[in-house]
Order: sequence, then C-alpha cells, then structure tokens
Amino acid sequence: MTLVYCSPAGTLVEPRLWFPTESYDYVWGRFGCNQLRCGSCKQIVRSHVDAEKYCRHYECACQARDEYDLHELGSDADVDRPFETSWRCAGHPRLSLPVRLDGIEISTVGPFASIVSRALQDPPFVAPGFSSKSFWVQRLFRLLPTEAQQETVSRAVSFHFNSEDATTARSAMDFFCDIPWAAGGEQLAEVAFRESERLRGTSDPEEPKASLYDRILDAIECRLLSFQKPEEIDRPTLELARSALLRGEGTTDLIFAVSLRDSRWFAQAATKIVQAHSGELDIVLRALTDADEADRAHAVAEIRAIDEKTDSKVRRWFKKNGLRIDE
Repeated sequence: MTLVYCSPAGTLVEPRLWFPTESYDYVWGRFGCNQLRCGSCKQIVRSHVDAEKYCRHYECACQARDEYDLHELGSDADVDRPFETSWRCAGHPRLSLPVRLDGIEISTVGPFASIVSRALQDPPFVAPGFSSKSFWVQRLFRLLPTEAQQETVSRAVSFHFNSEDATTARSAMDFFCDIPWAAGGEQLAEVAFRESERLRGTSDPEEPKASLYDRILDAIECRLLSFQKPEEIDRPTLELARSALLRGEGTTDLIFAVSLRDSRWFAQAATKIVQAHSGELDIVLRALTDADEADRAHAVAEIRAIDEKTDSKVRRWFKKNGLRIDE
C-alpha cells in the first residue's frame, strides 16, 4: 500500500486546531497528524483533549506531552530545551475512490467540475484554523491519488478566476495562493490582463478595502516564488508582475518576487519602480541585492540621479546597512 508522509515529521496541535479523524488526511497545513508512532516503544501515539488543562494530551508507552499550541516535530532542535522524541508520522493511506467526503460523493471522474464549482462558493467543511473557503477544494486536490485527477480539479478551479460571484472568484485565487504550482495557474495572468478593469472595480469580499485585482496579484506573486528558475515561469505571469510594478501596484512581496525571479529586468527598471512605489525605496534597494553586481551598481546610480532628496536617502540607507556606495 502506498503511504503519504507528513512533512515535517509530524505535527502536534492544541484543541482549537483541526485533528482529523480520517487516516488519509496527512498534514499540509496547520493541523495535527493522526498517524504518529513512537520509534522507541513502537506504539501508535494516542491523544485526547484535556478539557481541564485546555490542551491536547499525547502519549505512548514511554513518553507523554501536553500541547497548548502547534508543534512541528523536530522544529525546536536548536533551542535550549527541545522536545526530544522518537515520535514520527507512520504514513497515511492514499484516499481510495469512490468515497463520500463530507457528504459529497466522489468517483474516479468526480464529477470534478461541478464539485469544485459548488465547493468554492459553499464548502461542505472548513477546518478550524483555516479561513479561506478554498480549504475543502485544496484538501480534495491534495488527497486525490493521481496527478490527472489533481490537474482536473485545479483547472476547474482556474475556470472561476473571472466568476461574476466575487466569493467564488476570491476562493479560486486563494487556492492558487496556497498551491501556486498547480495546473491552471498560468490562467491567472491571462484573466488579469483580460479582466483588469472589472477586477479592479470589484471589492474583495474578504478585504473590502482591496479589490479582486489586488488578490490576483497576490496569487501571481506566489506563483513566481513557486518556481526555482526564471526559465520555468510562464511568460504572461512574468509580464503581468512587471507591468504591475511599473504601475505602482502589488505589495512589497511582489517587489521581492520579481527581483528574485527576474533580477536583470528588475535592475534595469529599478528607477521606474522607485518612482511608481512611493515610500518603497528601502525595499527596492534591498531587493537589488539579488542582482548582478554591475547591474546593481548601475541601478543604484540611476536611482540616486532622480533628485537630491532621493540621493540623500540612498546614502543614508547604505550607511545604515554598513555598505559602501560607489561614487
């Protein structure tokens, strides 16, 4: 039987966070592993909620722990008093189809398009600790046993980027913020280019001060960072990110994402980005550290030439960070 293992080694959680009851739910977010085994006594680690102490109590034959927060096993190895244990995820069985998941019948062929359409707007279950309505579709995607089934789900999600229902569109964008490498993510940029005016004019139902265009830029940023090499990124994604920076759009995270994945262009456009993003000079200078030395020096010289005030700010930034500035 093929098993799926939690990464990292396993997670302990307090009572308010989700502790799945189904063995196939492996950890991919802020919830607990239900398949822990002790490498010393070989027992399955048992747990229950201690209502008086308001914690989740874990124990095997040789060790016990009360958890009041979330603890990833092995994450505290460098602290003074780490939780030393042989507890590890023993593996989760793959989801077997057909299955009834939270009241929804799922076969080997779904029907995934209709399931996704309903669940993005009205999910049958959202685990404690998760706020996005895309949670259930994310869970379905991760549990499906084949890549072909996962691709069908993620492409069905991408169909709803331009949904007239803002909640559904936001959920679809949330899905790709958390799973940015999934098939269909290349549609983010195409929809953003095609529907930019409408998306800018549509309030984000989760953040009314922002628009759905702002949220799609968040997903674009996540997609850029999900690739390890610039040549892996689809051209529309990169072009949208570039154009957004030149218009003064996107968060500081988008600035860093573009600088990491397209350092040569970022250095060449740095002056325009500084002028478009008022108050983000420090961020642009920090992001330029990813550029080639010659490109960085040329970009800094151009930024300093904007005006005397900017030149003074650049000098102070270099001094503050203990760096030498080329004259």
